[in-house]
Amino acid sequence: MESLKNIVDGDTLYEFYFDGSGRRFDVGYILSSDEEWALIELISPEGGHEGYRLVFADEIVMLQYGTQYLEKLADLMAARHTERKPLEFSGSGLFGSVMDFVMTNRFVCTVELAGERAFTEHGFIEKIGIDTFRMELIDEYGKPDGHMVAELADVSAVTFNSSEERNLALLNLFRK
Repeated sequence: MESLKNIVDGDTLYEFYFDGSGRRFDVGYILSSDEEWALIELISPEGGHEGYRLVFADEIVMLQYGTQYLEKLADLMAARHTERKPLEFSGSGLFGSVMDFVMTNRFVCTVELAGERAFTEHGFIEKIGIDTFRMELIDEYGKPDGHMVAELADVSAVTFNSSEERNLALLNLFRK
């Protein structure tokens, strides 16, 4: 897809269609993008703020805007007084900036790893190296579940501050 920077407006609500991951559809605003990555501020089907998702831009196969579905969500957002929660990053590279932000603020995140066998893991990013990163894993009940080291190049998406990650963070407080 043509560079997102050339075709998107950060104030427009979009439907995102993906290829390659289990998640095929999202709704939200593009907060930032570069040649490889896009940071999406997610909106739930109920018109609420649903966190952030950093995605590999090549996995976005189609964007739609101005649809009846998006008009419905915009009405729900207005009725619920949903406020946008934009994030801004400085530094070189959107991917590195977002990973540092998630680690520094100790957000529970969901990391999707691409490859022949795709993996999805939940937890806290503990350390970011030159080519790898380490996560403290948590299970679906918020309990510590070991650690993981993976290649940064294998990351295809990072989601944080969605209702799923917020629930895991709350459960984690009680499971230590």
